[in-house]
Amino acid sequence: MGETISIIIPVYNGEGIVGETLESYYSYFSKNHSEFEIIAVVNNCTDSSPKIVSAFSRGKSKIKVLKFDYYIGKGGAVMEGFSVAKGKIICFADQDNSVSAEELMKLIKGIKQFDAVIASRAVKESVLLKAQPWYRQILGKTFMFIVNILFNLRVNDSVCGGKVFSRKVVDIFLRNDIVKGFEFDVQLIWICRKNNLLVLEKGIKWANYENSTMGWRDPFRMLMSLLKMRLK
Repeated sequence: MGETISIIIPVYNGEGIVGETLESYYSYFSKNHSEFEIIAVVNNCTDSSPKIVSAFSRGKSKIKVLKFDYYIGKGGAVMEGFSVAKGKIICFADQDNSVSAEELMKLIKGIKQFDAVIASRAVKESVLLKAQPWYRQILGKTFMFIVNILFNLRVNDSVCGGKVFSRKVVDIFLRNDIVKGFEFDVQLIWICRKNNLLVLEKGIKWANYENSTMGWRDPFRMLMSLLKMRLK
């Protein structure tokens, strides 16, 4: 596989982990796939994340940094990354390294036969190295149950932080008005379904990061936003 890979990492108040994540991704892809770029999209941070990202990227031509001092949300950050990505294969992964570079590469290898490959914690081959607390698991399963009723996504996990798309799919996304919040993942998969694109849900090894920036109220906000989207 000689295509250029673009990896987008949205960054928001991740000073405790983002440096480690960038280091692991940069090291892995430097050794295993020389044609790559990492696009770190720093969004409205109030901690030292911008300094950490800037320091790590200094002198590394394969790392691009986009900085926004105002709110654009995770969805907005990923879309900003999509808009400048040069790769034929375009991915995004979370700043907390819950989906490792090795696991993302497993998704990338599946893109030859599909238009989109999404990481999942809820299929047979999934391995949870460190699970979420029980209440977050219940919230997640309830969220997915309602989302599949509303959008018929036909997936078990829409919000796991690792997704891979072909260039043609990202070009379709860029022609749409994508929501800024955490619920953007659902909208991306919905767009794929509406365009009859081939989506593979693939199980991965996944580890929960305890200092997640998603709060317990966010699933309720996400559902309200998605309900409004569905009723349009």
